[in-house]
Amino acid sequence: MLIFVLGVGIGPNPKSWRPSEVIDELDRRFQLTFSDLSLTKDEVVTVRRLDGRMVKVRRSARFGVDRLTPQVPGHPDLLMDPFQKEREHLANALRSAGWSYVVAMYGNAGKPLRRCSLKRSAAIYASTISTPSDANLETLANQALAKIGNKENFTRDGSTWLINVRPVRLSNRLCLNCHGGMKLSDPVALLAYAVAKHRKAK
Repeated sequence: MLIFVLGVGIGPNPKSWRPSEVIDELDRRFQLTFSDLSLTKDEVVTVRRLDGRMVKVRRSARFGVDRLTPQVPGHPDLLMDPFQKEREHLANALRSAGWSYVVAMYGNAGKPLRRCSLKRSAAIYASTISTPSDANLETLANQALAKIGNKENFTRDGSTWLINVRPVRLSNRLCLNCHGGMKLSDPVALLAYAVAKHRKAK
């Protein structure tokens, strides 16, 4: 399982957003990462090293949650997927606006999703307050799998946290080369978002 802590950047100003709008913005960025197949190719790319020199290196192919991991050790230009900078900008803006959030990804190793077979493969914590337990999020992910069907989200509104579970669907026929026994629009993973306003914005 991979654990990430989002970095800093300059992004939008979400001080007046509702919790559901925060989730919409987070989900848009993560869905872009998993719908873009450019990182699934093993290819030679040109990058800038820390000393400023441009070099050619082989970027190994990444699939599923691995698209959120470093691609070429020692080459900072390749430490991010194409959308991670944008996610970092949003993370900084959310923190400044007083938001806390958790993003957890659940799947079945690329196979069709089934209740009680979901495993958490990645989690992102950006919170200064007590977060929902892993067990609670996993329970909600399993409940969502039973209810989502053709719907796009499943929501549980608690006293502090708004939790929303959304599917990552197979959106390109090329996805079917690796995800056997599945068809376009099938959910291949679930993203669980938990959002809370922990203080007034600066």
